[in-house]
Amino acid sequence: MQREMEALKAQQQQEREEANKKQAESLQQVQTVQEEFHEKTLSLLERVKLGGYGSTRFEANSLDQLSNTFTLRRLVLTTDAKIAPRRTTAKSLGYFRTRPKEEMKRGEK
Repeated sequence: MQREMEALKAQQQQEREEANKKQAESLQQVQTVQEEFHEKTLSLLERVKLGGYGSTRFEANSLDQLSNTFTLRRLVLTTDAKIAPRRTTAKSLGYFRTRPKEEMKRGEK
């Protein structure tokens, strides 16, 4: 009976060691994948730059018939990217508010 207990303890110790070894290997694999993902993300962030600008206008009216207005006049989003060591690209997407020609001729707002 004593031998059986010692054999069982030895078997449990061996199983624990194997489980710890597998856990350490899994942890190492997860850390490796995380590091690779982090490096790829940093590489992308170093190569691509986002930017933009905008223009707004606020008009306050003291007349009862007209209310105060807030107008978005211009909004531009830009990207600059290095797609290869000697190749870059720049793109912009813009929204521009324009007035009709009739208003511009009369000088109205």
